[in-house]
Amino acid sequence: MTAVVICNWRDLQHPEAGGSEHTVETIARILAADGHPVTILCAKVAGHPADEIRDGVRYLRAGGRFGVYLRAAWALLSRQVRPDVVLDVQNGPPWLSRLEALIRPRLPRLLANRAAAVLTGLVLMLLGLLLSLPIPLTNYLFGALLLLFALALLERDGVLMIIAWIAGSIAIVVFGVLSGNLAATALHWFASLS
Repeated sequence: MTAVVICNWRDLQHPEAGGSEHTVETIARILAADGHPVTILCAKVAGHPADEIRDGVRYLRAGGRFGVYLRAAWALLSRQVRPDVVLDVQNGPPWLSRLEALIRPRLPRLLANRAAAVLTGLVLMLLGLLLSLPIPLTNYLFGALLLLFALALLERDGVLMIIAWIAGSIAIVVFGVLSGNLAATALHWFASLS
């Protein structure tokens, strides 16, 4: 017997239930009929108990659309349920599917170049330094630029890296050099080293 936990934000009792929930519950009932303990962790539904056994399948309901995942994590970590297998159901398009369509491995040889690695490290170091300075309304910009670099590195996307280099260099010039903050901080840092 294999204990199975299925994490799905809805079950068939949920007013927004659909085909995915029907498939999940059919599989759960088949597994339960074969003697496997099956638990479905799903969102709470008005008028239905938080803990229910139906057709041999245990339903633990808590949280809403997003809170259900915190509840599921807690149920697993606190050992409220002790599964051998955890099945996480995604019943819609992945949140980052549009991003995945835009970012893909392009110009990978550019990123393999030593000079590219040095330039990336230098720009990231300067952006990190600027992020730590008290320049009003810039944390989101520098954070977004750091995220751009991270995505380019993770996906080995040379085109996105070129965009990140250009945008990062512009931010360094505008906020670092022209405002004088970067130069003052660098001078203070070099003075503290000696």
